[in-house]
Amino acid sequence: MIRIRIISLLSFLFLAASLGAAQSQLGTGAIGGAANGDTIHGVVVAINRTFNADFVTINGRIIGGDTANFMVVSGFRLNQPTPTIAIATTPGSPVALGSGNKLSDSATLSNGNSPTGTIKFQLFAPDGTTLVYTDHVPVNGNGTYTTSELDGDNPGGFLPTAAGTYQWVVSYSGDENNKPVTSTQGQEPETVTPASPAITTTTGGTVRAGRGVLTDSATLSGGFNPTGTITFALFGPTGVVDVEQVAVNGNGTYSTPHGFAPSAGGVYQWVATYSGDGSNNAVASAFGSEPEQFIVQPVQIISKRVFLASSLSQPDVSFPTGHRHRRRHHGRTAVMHP
Repeated sequence: MIRIRIISLLSFLFLAASLGAAQSQLGTGAIGGAANGDTIHGVVVAINRTFNADFVTINGRIIGGDTANFMVVSGFRLNQPTPTIAIATTPGSPVALGSGNKLSDSATLSNGNSPTGTIKFQLFAPDGTTLVYTDHVPVNGNGTYTTSELDGDNPGGFLPTAAGTYQWVVSYSGDENNKPVTSTQGQEPETVTPASPAITTTTGGTVRAGRGVLTDSATLSGGFNPTGTITFALFGPTGVVDVEQVAVNGNGTYSTPHGFAPSAGGVYQWVATYSGDGSNNAVASAFGSEPEQFIVQPVQIISKRVFLASSLSQPDVSFPTGHRHRRRHHGRTAVMHP
């Protein structure tokens, strides 16, 4: 009986020594590229997976793992190799500022061993350092995941507030069977373009000399919190005759602060130009779309001729002595005596 126990103890020590040699070569907790049937220090390694649990056999005997009823050598375990997972990302299309469209991203996991865990989407502002958006999406196998996933903790993407180039970075957390992986910042740019506002104009109408000045107004719409200026330029028959400028503070209607009274009549043309800013493109009204007429009316002098009775030349009427002269006046007959 003592001899049998000694032999059993020697067998166990041999297995432990072989296992220790395998551990020394492979490293604790990892196989490092070993496969089924590999021989390490004369020991045949078999890597098995049953009921989602890892265990190792040496020469056909279970010596470690997660299943029940096996011999355990304390502090040593060989795990299944961890496959490398690939992540391919695709940013959304360019977005116009103020359009209401959001920045979005998608990531495709592949080569994973039934991957679980999470994918983290991060969006950085155009300065490259300011984090403006984060979304965590749970992973359930290889496949494509997006910022629109409803089971994410911040789904929907990001509504930009400034123009420029944003950068997406996507990270997979990894799990017990898959290594983590992260995309490189700079490989997923998504552009936000400035808003393109519209400008419509209304002239003051025909003006007559001495009765007013030429004026213009411009309505700015579709801008994203626009600032800057609107410049009103008035073109006369010989070129620009007046330039006026107003500051812009949001969408709305802006008018010439003074107006202009030309010295010559004719048709004048207004052109209104919005300067644009960091969030809005510049825009101008078309030349010829804002005619305004200025009429110089000549002064008319009406003269009246006034006749005085004293200034009238009277004809020399003489009658012979002793004769009567009859003269009809306004239907009556008058008898004039010399």
